[in-house]
Amino acid sequence: KNSPLAVFGSKEVINYSKDHKIQESLDWIKMWNASMLNFEDIQEGFKSSFTGNPGDYCPLPKKFTRLS
Repeated sequence: KNSPLAVFGSKEVINYSKDHKIQESLDWIKMWNASMLNFEDIQEGFKSSFTGNPGDYCPLPKKFTRLS
């Protein structure tokens, strides 16, 4: 139902934040958001929330692995 990239990113942020200080975590989140946001998925999320239909999100690349 949700963007695979957004779900993956949320899990990475949570895992990173468990082991780092608040400011380090916030800096890492800023880097993640600046580099990994997919504007097509954002548009699809808005469209699906307005229409009530499931979103057609871009799949995660096959070679995505943990970042931290």
